[in-house]
Amino acid sequence: MQEPIPDKNPIKKTKTSKSEGENIHQWKKELGGEASLIKIKRSGRQFIVVAAEHFSEQAARFFQEDIKREITNPEEWYFLVEGKDSGIHECEIAKRIAEEKKIPIEDPVFHPFQAEVIELYLASDKAKKISREILIGQLAATLANARGTSNLEEVATVLGVASSQELYFNMALAAAEKGKDPEEYSARSKQMFDDLTEISNLISAQVLDYLLRQNPTRKHVALYLGKVHEKIVEMDLSQIPENLKFSDDQIKALLNRRERARVVQILKTFGIKLTGEEEIPSSLEPATQRKIEPKTEAAPGKKTRIAKVISEIPNIPEKLRIIIEKWSDNLFGLEYIRNRGYQKYLNSDNSLHQIWGAAALLAEKVDTAKSENRDLTTEEIKEVESAFLKAANSRRKDADNYISQGDEIEELSKNIDTLAKIIKKLK
Repeated sequence: MQEPIPDKNPIKKTKTSKSEGENIHQWKKELGGEASLIKIKRSGRQFIVVAAEHFSEQAARFFQEDIKREITNPEEWYFLVEGKDSGIHECEIAKRIAEEKKIPIEDPVFHPFQAEVIELYLASDKAKKISREILIGQLAATLANARGTSNLEEVATVLGVASSQELYFNMALAAAEKGKDPEEYSARSKQMFDDLTEISNLISAQVLDYLLRQNPTRKHVALYLGKVHEKIVEMDLSQIPENLKFSDDQIKALLNRRERARVVQILKTFGIKLTGEEEIPSSLEPATQRKIEPKTEAAPGKKTRIAKVISEIPNIPEKLRIIIEKWSDNLFGLEYIRNRGYQKYLNSDNSLHQIWGAAALLAEKVDTAKSENRDLTTEEIKEVESAFLKAANSRRKDADNYISQGDEIEELSKNIDTLAKIIKKLK
């Protein structure tokens, strides 16, 4: 959606009353908030864009009455709804209509407090103007308030902090800064949210464009957005900074990662934690100033590439091959961990974090050895072996049903040379 917007005609706009000082729960109950409906024609498509303050009664009515009435051929329709799985009233209405009409529905928005957005913000120049510890602490307080949670482990996961203890320390530093200068703290909070929102919109505009290109036959699009994301409809993608441009493969990876996180959260609400569903770090490095060549066929997936590399290395025992493939997501491609400093992962109380740290340490050693045109030294292998052994022991202590996983990690510790060969071939 890069071209100018012709035929931008406001159709309806309304604002329902909201008493001053009412709390958020009462607001949700009464479904107040401003909403607008705009029709746009572009590239042979008809867009109905609903922009609203979330929990808007009028937004719900737009879907129930205006949009539903226009759906004569569901096969030509596509619903793009911010927060489609959030439980917000108007989103639930949109989902119900999509289900009834068998219309595909997706969420094009990565909101400001999603891990992917925060990760990019923390890597930006804007985030380097203040101590990282204080920034993390202030972000944590803001995020906990926005999510309505006091669970520091949950917040630490989103912020990529090794432990809730470390996060608590950072929050204490931020609180001390707030005590020194409340006005500066407040101004920084506002700027922080503005910066996060900007990154959120830059990502979301690209996701929106990607989703539309994946569904070219859907000529009617119902698009629901919160007011702060309304501008993604008009964004010129050619003007997005190079360091925040994503390829289609990277956008697809972002969407898969978000969906996986959503499933894990649902399982957690039922007290279910599956090993295979633990959070896996994925690289969030946007496309840089390089030309992305068209591909005649799809690139192989990460696991497929790893399996191919393993098959090219002679004399790998079948048991070891199975273990490496099983743990491959946690062993290879961990630039995300290396960029953050793998040492804190090695020292984490979380056994999975320790595995990531050990794998990132190995990748670092392999890169250093490669740059010096040599193999790993005995001392380097022993250092990495020790890190994997520590992770193996921690894994066994995490839960009784993780004992066998600890044994698998210990088996990996005995085969550092093989892991190093795989890393070299994956480069």
